[in-house]
Amino acid sequence: MLLLIGNLASAASLDNIEIGGSWGSPTAENPTAAWWNPAGLSSGGHQILVEAAPTFGSLQIERAAPHGGPDTVEAAGVVPFAGFSTDFGIRGLGFGGALTVPTLRGGESIYNTDAETRGSGTYHLRAGDIRAANIILGASYRFQDLIAVGASVHSVNSSWSAVIDNDTMPDLYDELQNLGQTPDPKFYSDDNLESEEYAAVLDIGPLAARKLTWGAGIQASPVAQVDIGIAYVAPVALRHEGETTLYFSCPPQADVAGRFGAESFGICDTTAAADTAISYTLPGRLNAGVAVTPIDALRVEVMGGYVMWSAFKDFRVEVYNLAENNPDMEEETAALLTQDRKWARDNQNSWFGGLDLKARPTERWTVGGRLLYDTAAVPDVAMSPNNADADTVMLSGIVTFQVLKPLTIGLSGAQYFSEDRTITDSGFSMSLDESARPEDRWNYPHGNGTYSNRFSRIGLSVLSAF
Repeated sequence: MLLLIGNLASAASLDNIEIGGSWGSPTAENPTAAWWNPAGLSSGGHQILVEAAPTFGSLQIERAAPHGGPDTVEAAGVVPFAGFSTDFGIRGLGFGGALTVPTLRGGESIYNTDAETRGSGTYHLRAGDIRAANIILGASYRFQDLIAVGASVHSVNSSWSAVIDNDTMPDLYDELQNLGQTPDPKFYSDDNLESEEYAAVLDIGPLAARKLTWGAGIQASPVAQVDIGIAYVAPVALRHEGETTLYFSCPPQADVAGRFGAESFGICDTTAAADTAISYTLPGRLNAGVAVTPIDALRVEVMGGYVMWSAFKDFRVEVYNLAENNPDMEEETAALLTQDRKWARDNQNSWFGGLDLKARPTERWTVGGRLLYDTAAVPDVAMSPNNADADTVMLSGIVTFQVLKPLTIGLSGAQYFSEDRTITDSGFSMSLDESARPEDRWNYPHGNGTYSNRFSRIGLSVLSAF
């Protein structure tokens, strides 16, 4: 069975912590509460918040031998948030909704567009994009200004795409042996893995999935000037479906047996189409915060969260309908390319915590700052160029100006400082020797090397409160 979907474009824990930027927190009483804590929707009045956040990031990789060398994955885009809240004129009632993207990761290798060069990570990722947009509706009720309870429904609309390389040499090696031939060691050795002449390029997706999940939360004000909030968002299992195009290279003429085998299966310098499904579970999470307002012009919040990333254990990868999508394909070839297998992720639960300050030096101006620390969800064993994560410090600031009584504009900026990680004990490995291969879910190119991640965010927002 050809291991075609070897290296999917998963990237780290996929988390986008800064939902709503500096406006969002577990005790927020604006439209970001739809995600952070739906109990905060019952703050009274009517609010509309829109934020566009240009983001820029890069992952620099120095992959270790064998088949090592540099690669850089770069990403740029605009992350949106749009939400509203209203009390419908009824004291204590709250209703609201939001469009946001709490799961978001992607990028493209700087070598991807140059046919003459290949980064060391191409067998993991040339380009990829994973995002799960949430459309959220929530409602809450506040009792006697002391405690509020809320709940929300999330429509998770997830998309998944990737362009990756895959090494076909181990599969050709196995097939030649099955046919009673002895593969030429000049070509077939572990030193020659990840060769361009034995590669298949997969253009996957975009695949799509849609699923419902839910959230719930409580906010309390046990004493004046103190607010406490805690909320939960449930996990969601996603199965993304769509199409994949496979581009096969061809072994060199000197590899007579390998070239004959590839040609006999019809996968030599050719293209094939398949239906594909990628399945995994996004985690449940807890958000909590305690906010203190010692004076009207100052608000201090200690906030954090716990994310149950251990639910993200594997990708399940299905490739099917080869015969239906390729009428001229031999039945034996279609069976060879069809597969249902797993790819190890083995994420661990993670947490983040931090401090948020906001001050109002004048009636119209507000300034604020936030410091967060986010722990890595990916252990050393599962690190790879398409699954990189690190402990990260996030430093952000915001300035807002009330243009009119019902209209406030804001500008924020954030810089993420991630720890460099050096991996020497990757759980992934490949070998032509079947006895040396790991469990199938780990049978992929190694992830040893050094990883450096940088990320910046700018937030442009408009808040209307009336």
